[in-house]
Amino acid sequence: MIFHFYGKDRFLTKLEADKKISEFVDQGFKKIVLEGIEGLKQAVKSDSLFSEKIVFVFITEKLREDEKKVFKEITFADENDQIFIFVEKGATPSLLFGRTKVNKVKISEVNGKWLKQQAKEFGIEAEKDLADYFFSDQFKEFDSGFFYFELLKLSLYKPGVKVELKDYLEISQGKQELNYFDWIKAVLIKDTARALESIPDNEYEALGRLKSLINIFELILVAEGEVSLNDKQKFLSRNSPFWVKNICQWADKMSYQQKIESLEGLLNFEIQVKTGKLGAIGAIKLFVIG
Repeated sequence: MIFHFYGKDRFLTKLEADKKISEFVDQGFKKIVLEGIEGLKQAVKSDSLFSEKIVFVFITEKLREDEKKVFKEITFADENDQIFIFVEKGATPSLLFGRTKVNKVKISEVNGKWLKQQAKEFGIEAEKDLADYFFSDQFKEFDSGFFYFELLKLSLYKPGVKVELKDYLEISQGKQELNYFDWIKAVLIKDTARALESIPDNEYEALGRLKSLINIFELILVAEGEVSLNDKQKFLSRNSPFWVKNICQWADKMSYQQKIESLEGLLNFEIQVKTGKLGAIGAIKLFVIG
């Protein structure tokens, strides 16, 4: 089976290809990134020798003329246990597969539809005023990676809700943007002193941090727990693989039971905050200290 991702926007092309690669990895495939046209040629020759399921990844910007000749001579076998994913960073594809059956995926540039869909994958809903702001003249020179990570930050600050322009401005103009990711890392690696220093000084921001921590521990437990592949993939697909990988690494010194207890504790704190028995700032302090 062959997939060919190509498009003018390099970040989006790689992003969409990575999503497909992750699908196969979650199904038990081993990922192998091929080095150059010779690496591809050798992989095709020897793919029948592999006893395990493999997804081969070949990334290129544009083949040279001599490489195109070599590529045309390669014959791909139609085997379900061997997947080839080609990622070409260019609006006009230079990889020509002849009569070989290929699943071609042309990646468009950033637009309102993409922004809405990406926000949905992160578990939030981007309101029109936010989309209009992102597509204003001041951002016209920014690549898609900027919008992707801005949406990611919004989804971490405001998980599972509609986000408006005012939410984005609060985050980008406030002190949160400078220390949020470092703060999450400090909490997960148990750097208590540093984590306590950066707790927000108002209840609204603190409540956002509390909800974010709940979301983070849910992600970690799903990523590491005994969950069916379909359920796991569906849940994790709403979040950046890069983010999931980082938070799992930061929390790797905690046992699985400690992570469960942390989530239970956070949920209990959330109930106390909602019922007025405890302030959000106090709840976070107790969690960090505990």
